[in-house]
Amino acid sequence: VTETETSVSSSTTQDSQTDSVEPESSVRELTREECDEFEEYFARFDTYGFLLSCYSEITDADLFQVFYNGAGDMYYPTEEEIDEYFAYCGYSEMEVEVLGVSREYATKLVREKTGHDFYDFKSMDTYYSGASDAFLWTAGDVNYAKHDVISGNCIDDIYVLRVHESSDFDIYYDSGFYSYDKEVALKKVGDSYQFLSNQYIIGENIMEDYCYNLVVDK
Repeated sequence: VTETETSVSSSTTQDSQTDSVEPESSVRELTREECDEFEEYFARFDTYGFLLSCYSEITDADLFQVFYNGAGDMYYPTEEEIDEYFAYCGYSEMEVEVLGVSREYATKLVREKTGHDFYDFKSMDTYYSGASDAFLWTAGDVNYAKHDVISGNCIDDIYVLRVHESSDFDIYYDSGFYSYDKEVALKKVGDSYQFLSNQYIIGENIMEDYCYNLVVDK
């Protein structure tokens, strides 16, 4: 093997190694258009409930908030099921509406929105009716809320957004935790997103340790 051949071989190997090195990912700031698209996504009836509880791990999210208004597929129980529910609660009657969600829909939505099994989460604190295969509860109001997306960053398939409840919907929650911004993290999966965490921000401090706090490269 000549010196020239050795040099060429070495150069080819180095070029091959260089080509195989993956470029480092960098944090990108979201455009206003992208933030507006997330506002529309968060306003969906099957999505907004994931922003109504604080959690650093998605399996700590409050599913009762997620399904309180049906999450896009409300189940309306029969009179017999309502009587069954009242008997369970120890009431003869109540001046509230009994609503529900089918177990099939609940498990499907949770898997889609979180990547986890429904039973990985804490209890929904609702009554399960075996006859209808549905979770039932009483509702005297609504919990729907829109969120303004203030800003956001992303790196690869992870998105972190700073949000605040829309002024059109926070007239009853102008103090306490409802008045603080929230930082929500999601992972893009196909054409949709899965929630990772959602935490209140007090000043510039996130309430708990938070591993998705991305800083935009300057």
